[in-house]
Amino acid sequence: MGIDLIKIKEIAKEKEDENWRFRTFLKRHDMPLEQMDSMVHRLYERVSSGIDCTACGNCCREISPSLNQKDIERLSRGLAIPPDQFINQFLVEDKENFSDGFLFNKRPCPFLSGNICAYYDLRPKVVHHILIYIKKALYLG
Repeated sequence: MGIDLIKIKEIAKEKEDENWRFRTFLKRHDMPLEQMDSMVHRLYERVSSGIDCTACGNCCREISPSLNQKDIERLSRGLAIPPDQFINQFLVEDKENFSDGFLFNKRPCPFLSGNICAYYDLRPKVVHHILIYIKKALYLG
């Protein structure tokens, strides 16, 4: 698929109805959660295997990951600032994702440098598991 973001957005728009039908199917289908996760994960692997995240950085421009306290502590240590300062400087309460966490206060992510995270090894745990966003879209619709 490559990383032509304009083309990817065009394809997403073209497939919007198909994606909604699939999402509706998953919501209405009575299958064990593990089986649904497995199916979604297989599809995710097939699509994501053709994308080099470090060559694109679009998720860091478009998605606001929810940070938990451990993420905040890890990032604040890496920046050598107290967690309270990190929260005040970079975050807002997460009222979008039904969580007790925080979101970055702006997009793109303040740590995006070119197409790569300046603190890649310290990035929020949820970024390691982008599948969580897919689940949110499927279950919360």
